[in-house]
Amino acid sequence: METDYLIVGGGLAGGYASLSIREKDKNGKILLISEEKELPYDRVPLSKEFLLDKIAKEQLYITTREELESNAVNVELGRRVIQIDLSNRVAKLDNNEKVSFKKILISTGGSPRRLRIEGSNLDGIYYFRTLDDAERIKSKLSSVGN
Repeated sequence: METDYLIVGGGLAGGYASLSIREKDKNGKILLISEEKELPYDRVPLSKEFLLDKIAKEQLYITTREELESNAVNVELGRRVIQIDLSNRVAKLDNNEKVSFKKILISTGGSPRRLRIEGSNLDGIYYFRTLDDAERIKSKLSSVGN
């Protein structure tokens, strides 16, 4: 597969970058790859409004699949880039597919620091970064006190 712009990461930076690139370059091929199975969304409200049921899941998304498609932004969800060869401008995905690119933006963000203590793998310990994490915690919260 070939693309002009490879965006690795489907958060705010990756989502907005894909749309901003399209404004500047009307014809370049854009590919956004996200490990998550969700379209680009805002993580900030996850631990606040979303977790407390003040906003719906749909309000987290910064764009729709239709808007990305109408802007000719190709999206690969649920895929990981496992290797990047910058000198040859090739990225390898977790399914062994290779993507050649002219320009790359790595916008994967951070990841939570994992506990390294006895019992850190017990049920009821959660790490909080993604929408899936928020939904898992939210479902547990709804059962507390019932």
